[in-house]
Amino acid sequence: MEYSIKELAELTGVSTRTLRYYDQIDLLKPFKKTESGYRVYSEAEVDKLQVILFYKSLAFELSEIKQLVTDPNFSVIDALKEQYQVLLAKQQDINDLLTTISVTIQDYQGGKTMNDQSKFEVFKKQQLQNNEEQY
Repeated sequence: MEYSIKELAELTGVSTRTLRYYDQIDLLKPFKKTESGYRVYSEAEVDKLQVILFYKSLAFELSEIKQLVTDPNFSVIDALKEQYQVLLAKQQDINDLLTTISVTIQDYQGGKTMNDQSKFEVFKKQQLQNNEEQY
């Protein structure tokens, strides 16, 4: 299926201005341009845009995304698998935070008693992960 820039914008929630910008910076080129200069996107560009938006949701910079998706060895399935693993890790981090908050609430309400060490375990774990990623 082919989409005009307006149709792609409506389908994805990405503004036409953003799509034009992605074209300008060579991040997402349209499949073709009509004789009158209108951008037309194919299924391949739709799939690529989805990957771009996944990376954006993971706080990647556009320059990093461009480098990734224009790499000759780029694989959509590998990128999706990697993003899936990143999101699973974030989900675990959120679950850990939720558990700590829940136990803290119970502690304040006189239920479970929380020792000082357990109040900070989740933060120490996050700091260790950040250190491992950085160094």
